[in-house]
Amino acid sequence: MDVNAASTRKSPRIFALARKLWFPFFLLLLTILTYGLLTYRQGFYLDDWYIILFKEKLGNEGFLLYFSKDRPFLSYPYVALMAIFGESAVSWAIFALVMRWVTTCTFWHLLNKLFPEKKKLWIWAAVLFTVYPGFRFHWFAIMYAFAYIFLTAYFLSFLSMGKALENTDRPARYGLWTLLGLLFLLIGIVPQEYFFGMELFRPILLWILIKREYPKDRKKVLRKTLLHWLPYLAVFVGFTAYRILHSSTYAYQVGVLDQLSAAPLPTLLGLARQAVISVADALAFSWWKAFKLVAQNRFLPGVLPLFAVILSGLALLLVGLWPRKKGEMLPFRKRQGWHLMLAGLFLCFVSLIPFYAGGFEVSSSFPWNRFLLALTPGVAIFLTGALEQFFRSDKLKVVLLALVCSVAVGSQYLTSLDFVKNWERQKDFFWQLSWRAPGLEPGTALVTSEISFGKYFSGTALNGPLNLIYSPTDTSQNINNIILLLDGPQKEYVPEYVTGLSIDYNLRGLQFNGNTDKLLVFSMPDDNCLRVLSPGELPDEDISARKPSLWQGLTALSRLETIITDPAQAALPPERFFGPENRNQWCYYFEKADLARQKQDWAAVIQLYDDALKLDFGPNGTSEYVPLLEAYLRSDQVEKAYQLHDQLFDWFPGDRAHWCTLFWNVLADQDLSAADQALVTEMLTREGCR
Repeated sequence: MDVNAASTRKSPRIFALARKLWFPFFLLLLTILTYGLLTYRQGFYLDDWYIILFKEKLGNEGFLLYFSKDRPFLSYPYVALMAIFGESAVSWAIFALVMRWVTTCTFWHLLNKLFPEKKKLWIWAAVLFTVYPGFRFHWFAIMYAFAYIFLTAYFLSFLSMGKALENTDRPARYGLWTLLGLLFLLIGIVPQEYFFGMELFRPILLWILIKREYPKDRKKVLRKTLLHWLPYLAVFVGFTAYRILHSSTYAYQVGVLDQLSAAPLPTLLGLARQAVISVADALAFSWWKAFKLVAQNRFLPGVLPLFAVILSGLALLLVGLWPRKKGEMLPFRKRQGWHLMLAGLFLCFVSLIPFYAGGFEVSSSFPWNRFLLALTPGVAIFLTGALEQFFRSDKLKVVLLALVCSVAVGSQYLTSLDFVKNWERQKDFFWQLSWRAPGLEPGTALVTSEISFGKYFSGTALNGPLNLIYSPTDTSQNINNIILLLDGPQKEYVPEYVTGLSIDYNLRGLQFNGNTDKLLVFSMPDDNCLRVLSPGELPDEDISARKPSLWQGLTALSRLETIITDPAQAALPPERFFGPENRNQWCYYFEKADLARQKQDWAAVIQLYDDALKLDFGPNGTSEYVPLLEAYLRSDQVEKAYQLHDQLFDWFPGDRAHWCTLFWNVLADQDLSAADQALVTEMLTREGCR
């Protein structure tokens, strides 16, 4: 009897706990489906690589240097969490996923605590917050795990403020909750100013909360609003003053002040116009782009996993959100959704302030969509209000919400797949580079116009793995080698294609000193192997044709002697970042053959091609036959070279390599018989060389 009574008493507790936890668990499943399916295949991107480089070279002190001219207060959180997660890309990806979920749960909990009468709407808002397709930077795991932490702290500052209001008759508790709110506010805006503008929503929220207590006494509501806002306002104004007065310690200046002082009215009008475009993009066009992305991929390879993700999302959302009770269907004029729309709209506009102050664009286009994280709460609240205002039936609302959000889930899956593809391509690049260049002379700059994985890897970011591979034991504040991508801002380092120009490059305190006498030019098309180009040698025609003068000028400066062909210790990409070496592929044999070509070991070149052929590997294009054809020409096998050149016209129609320089060089410096000279001359004629 006692056992049955105890069991009976426990059952309501279990059910009560299940009712509390079901929605956070639902959000966890939705977060994993949206962002986490490819977690174990993700790597490091953009700023993540800088952070790893500084940690490897300088230890925890490296973060103080890294953030000294950018966000000086951001170094301390990095020191703490790097000690936990270290340099594991998977660990950081999992942590970012968890923090995304925690941030969403905090957002949902905050709305429920402040406005418990609207629990149904806050469920919808949390779902929209989770899957919002405008923000597509989640997979920059290190950077945005911290952004989630700061946003969570910011939500907690509002939550603490609400708890303080509940305890106005208990001064000690009120003071404690207010202090906690101020602490969370500092954590939310000082290390990283993304959420600085949201603070202007605080007095409006205070007004709404206090007005519920005193609905007919506006003066009292206004007085109490100002009184409760005062400590937060003091922190907000204090940090704003600090940020302006100490702007020299930040890389991002408050440039809008100069514009306002020079032309106040045109600047304000321009900002207003720009703000309307940004908010419209965040609220509407970002969702349209998600639909467009999914539609563009509906006939491509890999569409079945995409449809599986979308259908899984649709099923999860319909099951989790389907109304269990019949909701009240109010007429349009009595619905309160427009209140939320106004609040969300205002929140979106004020969230733009820190980005516009720094002169940044805010849009759903890469890379500016990173700033849409700050607008996500406003977007979620606005769209929840629109759903409530314009549709009567709760079932219809849930169906629409599920359909739209499942497509958003699919678009985020496609984005995560794009990150994985770029990560894999970047790993291929560094493995192939290490095979082709076992060592590099200090002061060498690797230069190209474009790379196939450049979307998530700037030239600056790639300096991280480059120096970890080629200078693994260097703990100085110097970097020995750099990568320059001349289709962007790094063009300033090679303004003209002449020798002797200094290249002085500073990577957040790490210094590189070199010049254009030590350039190593390379090309890596989408589906081909890395090619290191010698003087006069051009990349594949489809690449060189886009910027012929650039490539002609660059390759004239390329110096193969900057490659150390037989170092005491060959460069090797660290397995903890790049995984195990995979030599069972064509590009390994090509890079080694090209290295043997540089060493003029023609027998080794031919042998490597033969070995690859036995494994059923072969070149992806005409240019990858260059080492073999040159080996034939320079080892008295001109007839084979001629036959191979003839076959290439059939194997790769329309795919022409730049053979002319090679043939001219062979005629100039190779002692050929009259018959062989005639064959080379015929190949020159066939290529149309002049």
